[in-house]
Amino acid sequence: MGCWTCRETTTTSRRSTTAPGTDSLSGVLIPSRMGKHPVLLYNNYSYNFVNNKTEEKLWYCIKRGRLQCKAYVKTHKETPETPYEVNEVHNHQPARYHITKTGQYILI
Repeated sequence: MGCWTCRETTTTSRRSTTAPGTDSLSGVLIPSRMGKHPVLLYNNYSYNFVNNKTEEKLWYCIKRGRLQCKAYVKTHKETPETPYEVNEVHNHQPARYHITKTGQYILI
């Protein structure tokens, strides 16, 4: 399997805004390696917690620093696994995880 080296932004994007609780797509909160904030796994991409405003949480793609990926997810504070606004313009392939029998996510 070859390495993903493309640095161009994809031309397709999904940007949606929905009312809380009406989006059938939801993410999974998994523990981070550092343990302070969980990582949001949404559509096979991982997002780090960035901002905690009163009513919303902002999550940036984990490749934001290394690859300057501009993708982000906004969630409500009460339901951090259910996004209400998503910008899925990634410039890299999604991360691959293995889920163990105990429900633990391991980055491959």
